[in-house]
Amino acid sequence: MGLNKKGDDYYIIGHMTYGNNRLEIFGDHGDVLVVFQGPHAYISSFRYRKEEVPTWNYQAIHV
Repeated sequence: MGLNKKGDDYYIIGHMTYGNNRLEIFGDHGDVLVVFQGPHAYISSFRYRKEEVPTWNYQAIHV
C-alpha cells in the first residue's frame, strides 16, 4: 500500500479479496481509518528498579 496525495486529500490504494464482507462497508463510507501494527512485546516488571506492574510496548500507525 502506498500513501498518495491529490490536492488536499490523501488516499491509500490497496486490495482485498472479493469475498471480504468489509467491501460492502467501505462502499457506503468515504472515510476510513487504516491501522498498521508494528512490533510489540511484553515488558516484565522485573526490568524496573522498583518492581511494579508489567506493561506492553507496541508501535502502531493510524492513517
